[in-house]
Amino acid sequence: MSKKIDFVAVFCISYMLFFVVFKNYLLKPLPSIFVAFVCSVTISVTLYAICNNKHPYSYDRLLREFIKKPHLAINLVSNCLKNPMLVRGENYVASENAIIFFIYKLSPLSPQDVLSIINVSKSLKINKVYVATKSIDRRSYSLLDDEKISLSVLPISSVFKFLKKENALPELKKTKSKINLRGLIATFLDRQNMRFYLFSGTILISLSFITPLTGYYIFCGSMSYLMALLCLSPLGKGSFKKEKIFDAFKGNQITIEDCLEK
Repeated sequence: MSKKIDFVAVFCISYMLFFVVFKNYLLKPLPSIFVAFVCSVTISVTLYAICNNKHPYSYDRLLREFIKKPHLAINLVSNCLKNPMLVRGENYVASENAIIFFIYKLSPLSPQDVLSIINVSKSLKINKVYVATKSIDRRSYSLLDDEKISLSVLPISSVFKFLKKENALPELKKTKSKINLRGLIATFLDRQNMRFYLFSGTILISLSFITPLTGYYIFCGSMSYLMALLCLSPLGKGSFKKEKIFDAFKGNQITIEDCLEK
């Protein structure tokens, strides 16, 4: 789903850029719209074809498997390294100079996770630390201020390429993810995105006073303001209707007369 959203974003950004460029060469707006649309579709389709044919499956597919099976990543990487001097822990592999932690979660690593990494690194007296994870909460980096530890995130793409080079990628079936229109709208209309829509709308409308594409910038800026307003609506909460969950658990109330009859 996230990849499909990325391709939608690539199409929208490339379309706006191409329209601005071709508007200067093609005097009428309709040819500019058509050419920009064709170029944007071509770029999006090309990127989609390259990404699909480059690997047996996507990085996200491997990441999901690592999240479901915490020890899978460390087992695969350890077997590929083939170094008898490695120190292997519950969630890390360490050499004399560096250590790699494998902590895959759906959410960014919390300060408590980073603190655990720091304690293990200090116990092993290793200052060079790599963390194979999705991301780390920015607040967690403050724990490193007083420590002589160099911490870097090891992205899933690097692990994927290493395993592929060693011919050790696990056999995983490709999963077809359908476009969830409800989830797509909830992503774009997330309440946290309101400030971004306000910022982009203000910039676009401000630029309309100094560029020849006045109508184009006013239209796009107005659309950004409209998206900001929709983020403040109930759509921005990700729920389109209130579900009456507890009604399904209610039963018929028993009166005193019913109890006496029993």
